[in-house]
Amino acid sequence: LRGKAIVVKIPQSMNNDFGNLQQDDNRMKKVQEDIEKEMKIMYYIPKHDHIVFALGKARFSPWIVLPYYSHGSLQTVMKKFMKDNIIFGSKIRLQIMLDCFHGLHHLHSYFFLHGDIKPQNILIDENMRAKITDFGSCEFMVEDEKIIPYNEFFMNGFTPDYVDPKIFRPIDNTGNNDDN
Repeated sequence: LRGKAIVVKIPQSMNNDFGNLQQDDNRMKKVQEDIEKEMKIMYYIPKHDHIVFALGKARFSPWIVLPYYSHGSLQTVMKKFMKDNIIFGSKIRLQIMLDCFHGLHHLHSYFFLHGDIKPQNILIDENMRAKITDFGSCEFMVEDEKIIPYNEFFMNGFTPDYVDPKIFRPIDNTGNNDDN
């Protein structure tokens, strides 16, 4: 890692509460399990230009070490462009969409569903290329189509505002699901 700019991802449940969390074995165990799950997913999927991969894990803490991306998240880029009255050109928007598509296609080709794609989970590098991050809500797809009830998505940390509307349709146990 020498000479590389890095970011340390600290689980949200630990922010400003590390001392209390260490004393709560159940919560600490859950945080450790979540970090281990995310690390396994990042190591299982072969490297891809549009997916962020961990550089490592802090030895005695549940923190993930990730590469630093100079522009931050897509949300940060969009806010900065709006604040500075910069036009977010169609060429850049299309490139970001294609980058996300390629990253998601790669993820899906290994039977993983990200589950929480949103501007905060798309990082932008110095060349304005998009990289998908945050695999804490990622699920392994056992079948071609997995419909998860809304409450499970919400409970697992998915962001309802960004979830595919198909997820919320009623489950048809007759096998007659019609996407038309």
